[in-house]
Amino acid sequence: MKPQAYIHATGFFGPTLLPDDDSCFEWDEKQIPYSPPEALKRHLDPALFRRGGRYIKSVVMGAMLCLQKFDSEKIKSKKVGLFLGTGLGNVVEIVPFASAIASNDGSHFPSPVHFANSVANSAAFYVMRAAGFTGINLTISQEDLSFESALLASLVHLQAGDVDFALVGGCDLFFAPSEYHAKRMNYHGNDWRLGEGSAWVLLSRESHGACGELFDVQIGSQATARMCQQLEPFLKLEIPKSQADSSMLVGHSFRFPPDTSLSLNMPLKTAPFPYLAASGAYPTASAFALCSFLQGPVGQPQQLFMHVGKTEEGIEGSFLVRKLV
Repeated sequence: MKPQAYIHATGFFGPTLLPDDDSCFEWDEKQIPYSPPEALKRHLDPALFRRGGRYIKSVVMGAMLCLQKFDSEKIKSKKVGLFLGTGLGNVVEIVPFASAIASNDGSHFPSPVHFANSVANSAAFYVMRAAGFTGINLTISQEDLSFESALLASLVHLQAGDVDFALVGGCDLFFAPSEYHAKRMNYHGNDWRLGEGSAWVLLSRESHGACGELFDVQIGSQATARMCQQLEPFLKLEIPKSQADSSMLVGHSFRFPPDTSLSLNMPLKTAPFPYLAASGAYPTASAFALCSFLQGPVGQPQQLFMHVGKTEEGIEGSFLVRKLV
């Protein structure tokens, strides 16, 4: 089984706003948003973000955390596409704007400039502007499978040769009060705190210097079954049943000894990867899971990570990654 793309860099932060940190820092929904540390603030050019709200800044900071880990000279003359997945979009800005219009008596309307910076795809524009890219720029929203959809779209464009590199990310923010936020996510459970985050990966079809391999992305009513069917000739997998029939994403990592490959038929034991304890629950938390696996101590070299997500409607999203370093 050959990789469809290679991962060259990752960058992420969760509700604590600590860059590249997946520790279960004690945080409270009521304390979000935290103040960004200097490590994140240095990525923000005040001239670029005078009118950008917290959502735009979070998208840009996550993307820049990722890009700073890759040699800018290697990407300067290449075609770079940006694929942003977001389940809720810029809910922090658009809800107050829409509310102002709905309650308006005709005497005052919100500023058009405010509206331009409230729509979700304006955040992707600011990333392209900050990075100096001029290629494909897509914002994709498919509820709890938004990041998986962005990953799938990036693979299509990479394989077609439309882009040499794909910067793929997921970002969603917490919108208080928590009861309202949970309702927007169709989340009826109480197992996880609600969270937020911005997480990004840089993909290409070039294997040299990669930190991970992306083997497959599947979306559909039988996505996980199709992926396991493809893996059956190589690996004997037993997928544990999802912890709940809700829209919360559940990640599982598949551990196997180093120095083995996907050409061996061998039984694997699955081990849960409880990233939601660090990220909190939000629609694109799977992006946080992927970056955390590739950067953190949980993911060891040559270890596989398969993420299994499922919406309330029964639509599944799965992707399979192997950590190389």
